[in-house]
Amino acid sequence: MIDFDFEADPQSLSEAREVDLTTYPGAALAHTFFLMPVRLAINGEELFSTSTGIFYMANALDTLKNLPQTKTAIIHPPGMTLAFELSAGDREVRIIMGPERSMNAPYVELLQAWEAFAERVRNFLVTEFPELAAHPRVGDWFQAASS
Repeated sequence: MIDFDFEADPQSLSEAREVDLTTYPGAALAHTFFLMPVRLAINGEELFSTSTGIFYMANALDTLKNLPQTKTAIIHPPGMTLAFELSAGDREVRIIMGPERSMNAPYVELLQAWEAFAERVRNFLVTEFPELAAHPRVGDWFQAASS
């Protein structure tokens, strides 16, 4: 079982409400805004629980979807680095946070958990900030929440 979720951070939301988010590049939204507590646990064992960019993590779904082709990937959400290695049979993925911190998970289960996480993030952010659906670079991603 994979538990991948975030917790709304009122301060982060308040800071984002002080600016016109539609004028910021997508990378700024991923790395500067929406830093909130995120937790990933596999079979009850926590891999990480830290404040990071929920928009970044949601958009990393594309990286995970490409693992059957690439076999390895690295993402750099705010405050951490995660590496992924897919087994030869494409059934297990090793998630590496450093030399002494890694866990294995069934690839399909991790992908499903990440898809659910991304959908929760999308729905949460577009509910809190409806103007994001009109963002010139990432608006399409947010518009999918209403489909």
